[in-house]
Amino acid sequence: MKLRRLLFLILFVLPVSVLAQDVYYPGNWGNWEKRSPEELGLNADKVEEAIQFAQENESDNPRSMEENHYGTFGREPLGDAIGPFKDRGDQTGI
Repeated sequence: MKLRRLLFLILFVLPVSVLAQDVYYPGNWGNWEKRSPEELGLNADKVEEAIQFAQENESDNPRSMEENHYGTFGREPLGDAIGPFKDRGDQTGI
């Protein structure tokens, strides 16, 4: 009898509780909350230093995503592109 109850719980109650959760969606671009490093308790000079380091050490891969694809994953079997590619933008420091 205990096995039946456990099986009922696993098969019916648990999936319903998982489906009852709200889906997180961050919203439109540009509407994100912004805070300064000081508001977060961070050293602003160190944050700027980290951003400069990231920008100076940008990836060596080509900015053309099509060229990058065929130079890497495109060499795999069935590695043909599906759809258009966008070019990679400037390094943001993130």
